[in-house]
Amino acid sequence: MRQKPSPSGKARGPSPSKPTLPLPPRFLTIADFPGTSVQAEEYSRLIGAWGEASALIGRRWEELGLTLLEKRLPWSVPLGAGRTATITHLISVDAGPDAGPALHAAGVSAPDLLLLGTLGRSGRLVIQAADFKASLDTANPQQVSAARLAGNLPRIASEVPDVAAAILAQAPSAAYREALTVLMAGNVGSTIVPEGIFIAPDSAFNRWLHTLLANVRPGVRLPRLPRGAPATRSRNDGFQLLAHLEPVAPATMLGTLEGWSEAGQLAALDRQRLAAAELTVAERYWRLGAGLYGALRTFYRPVLAQLPAAWDATPALDRLVRRVRPTAAAALLSALARAVEQRRPQWDREKEVLRCPVGFRAWLRCAEQAGLEVETGEFAGIVRRKHGSLAASHRERVTAAARQLHQQRQTNRQVLTALEARSSEWLAATDTDITTALAQLQEEEPAEPSAET
Repeated sequence: MRQKPSPSGKARGPSPSKPTLPLPPRFLTIADFPGTSVQAEEYSRLIGAWGEASALIGRRWEELGLTLLEKRLPWSVPLGAGRTATITHLISVDAGPDAGPALHAAGVSAPDLLLLGTLGRSGRLVIQAADFKASLDTANPQQVSAARLAGNLPRIASEVPDVAAAILAQAPSAAYREALTVLMAGNVGSTIVPEGIFIAPDSAFNRWLHTLLANVRPGVRLPRLPRGAPATRSRNDGFQLLAHLEPVAPATMLGTLEGWSEAGQLAALDRQRLAAAELTVAERYWRLGAGLYGALRTFYRPVLAQLPAAWDATPALDRLVRRVRPTAAAALLSALARAVEQRRPQWDREKEVLRCPVGFRAWLRCAEQAGLEVETGEFAGIVRRKHGSLAASHRERVTAAARQLHQQRQTNRQVLTALEARSSEWLAATDTDITTALAQLQEEEPAEPSAET
């Protein structure tokens, strides 16, 4: 669904406020579990969260899936009730770089794609919503429902006109452009707007989910699904999921993503050949590899700094393997998780030195003593939010100082000790910021309305 802003290209890594890793109850050998195993799926996702694997594979599937669907055109899609549409064109709803953030800012949800085609031999136009999902357990039919599409296209036209214009510009003919314009005006006309469809990779896990969720009846008890799956919240209403599974080779799907080479090493420890693995198994090992890469970034991140986005983890991984001498992937991941946990005292110190020397309540007292309204009204909100700017300025000063110390090749411990010794300097600088901020706010504060005489 297009409701989140596009991810930035900044260097990845943990923020100082969240340096720890979520841990599984126990470390598993995923090769011992079948492709339909929910336990292995949840385990691989948890480890993958160390390296933001879900976000990486989601973006990758959106890009790759669009390319694969374009090659498939013309494409026959069943609409139910014995009807079949021939899809001939695709419209990317967020084709422009600013479309995703604009839709998010407006609070408007939209599908990834609009599928354009005709119904059977009738020639009637079909416009269908479609969404890319790396795993079908995260799909919710409401996201691509005909009702939501018909309701949100008018909102896009009125609230995000640039996105609406970009959609219309992709229409392959005047007839489709007119049909889209009518839908954006809140009418359906003669266009068929069926329930939407999800596009997912053809993997063992998705095949199992597709069979399971294609026609769930109200009240039917489902087997355990991954935590948070929408189907587990919809048993009373039924859950008919329309999906297309697109074949794709593991290396094509995952080979360009960070963590792929690490995944190969982990699979080798479990005596598995990643290149020959079924997509579900390959994806699970890739998630472990992405998590391994992310955990190494966490462990080696300098205090008050970030590693480069293209940081090469190979030397660090080689050192870890020589030290641990693991006989299985689980042993290597477990050892790395323990090593990361041992860094907690360092990160606690880092968090403390980044904390603004003047807390929020102290700032409000300063503002109140300066005669500013801090409790109610629009301006009071401005005053209260100003503390965020004070905190940001402090963080910038501390990280700039840390950067200089790192350039002098000081260790993490030396950097933290030096910064902690300058606490009085940070407090004085924040006091100066407060004086400036209070003067600015006093100038900006609306004048009291004069009393009528």
